[in-house]
Amino acid sequence: MLFASLPSSIRAKLAEFEREYRRAESALKVHEIEVLMGLVAPALNEFRYAGSHLSRIFADDEDTNNLDEIAATQAIDEGIRHLRRATYDAYDAALLFYLRKCDAFNREYKHTTVTTILPSFPDEQTQIDTIKNELDKEYRDKERRDKYVESKEQQYLRARDISQKWERYRSELNKERAKNLRSTLLSILGILITLAALLVALIK
Repeated sequence: MLFASLPSSIRAKLAEFEREYRRAESALKVHEIEVLMGLVAPALNEFRYAGSHLSRIFADDEDTNNLDEIAATQAIDEGIRHLRRATYDAYDAALLFYLRKCDAFNREYKHTTVTTILPSFPDEQTQIDTIKNELDKEYRDKERRDKYVESKEQQYLRARDISQKWERYRSELNKERAKNLRSTLLSILGILITLAALLVALIK
């Protein structure tokens, strides 16, 4: 086999490369990605860059016995970094999808007492705000976002679970909103009737 004659250190690096490749591949298969192909383009580019670094190892010499171990290690390390960034970018795109859904939910029910139907809403909103603060920190670190890859999937899962939970309560919230609207209209109607009655009394 081609890799059998490689130094053990290089084989270990290639094994790490494969693990990161599989993780990035899994992240790119998240179903929301299909809706966000524009945002996922950076992740696909990182995937491509990783492959180009790996290909350079054997570009100049097919004889693995003459392989420059230091150069090969550096190339694989660069490839691993690009794969980690691809994983980050993929989960980041999916995360943004759910954060936007949460923002839309908040706008829609801005004047509804959500906690009447969803008591956990304040705590979950705090979690969403925490994720946004974490994103601000990550986005300021433009050069090494790949170092945040370990937490990125957890951010995505938290936002997804919260958003999906909120969506399940839409029907009940819409009923609550309609009930509140009827109550408000009846109150206004009552005030108008009272004012009309006073006006009639004054005229008499």
